[in-house]
Amino acid sequence: MKKYIFAICIVMLSCSNEEVGELEQEYVTANTNPELEAAVIDEVNKYRNKEGLNSLEYDASIYKYAAEQTQYMVSTGNINHNNFEGRATLLSKSTQAEAVSENVAKNYPDAQSVVSGWISSKGHHKNIIGNYTHTAVSVAKDAKGTLYYTQIFYKSPSK
Repeated sequence: MKKYIFAICIVMLSCSNEEVGELEQEYVTANTNPELEAAVIDEVNKYRNKEGLNSLEYDASIYKYAAEQTQYMVSTGNINHNNFEGRATLLSKSTQAEAVSENVAKNYPDAQSVVSGWISSKGHHKNIIGNYTHTAVSVAKDAKGTLYYTQIFYKSPSK
């Protein structure tokens, strides 16, 4: 056990912060699904438009909040909103958002099914049709291929 801890320390000490960040980003990128993320936003916007609501604008600057939550859920194997208040506070500070909400899901095979699942859930549906202007979606899979989803919504003060 001591050998493993020592080896981990050596690896961590031999990498610069930039290199560690690059390794973390490679892991996140390797497990994400940009096409499915875009498809979820498209499905949500189709539903919002059908309901007479504005389309949500994708905001790349908040993607990290969705991705961090998705990776956390992958690591725990559970869907949850743990530390949502912290994410919402940081996001609000960076975007001046007036309102923030979040939908999470697990084990849906495609965009249509996850959005249908959210629409069928009172709380998730409320977020989808909420008075929001921007969004970001993160989708990642675990080692078994199970998909995890996080969608973050916020309302810009200028809109």
